[in-house]
Amino acid sequence: MVKKPDKPEKPKELSQLDKFKETAKQAETDDSEAGFDRALRRVTNLSRSVLRHGGRVKMEDAKAKAEREYDRFAASRKLARHEAADALIRQLRAEEKTLPKQPRKRP
Repeated sequence: MVKKPDKPEKPKELSQLDKFKETAKQAETDDSEAGFDRALRRVTNLSRSVLRHGGRVKMEDAKAKAEREYDRFAASRKLARHEAADALIRQLRAEEKTLPKQPRKRP
């Protein structure tokens, strides 16, 4: 039976490469946090409310808000459909005026 060599133990002190990796990881984390802070400032400058914590909302409140928002969205969508239909009707009426007039035949 061949005995497998034991894995060499890692030195207790970090190698220079490990130190660089750790420094890079920390710098990346700092950059991410700074980027998040910049994005958060942009959102708050747009007069949007942002939770500073996880936040909690009652299910009934969330459902009521979702229904209100959907009703607003549905109304704007309906208005857009009506405006498109009105524009099409105007276009058809304009085209109708360009058609040659033919006398009606009497029975």
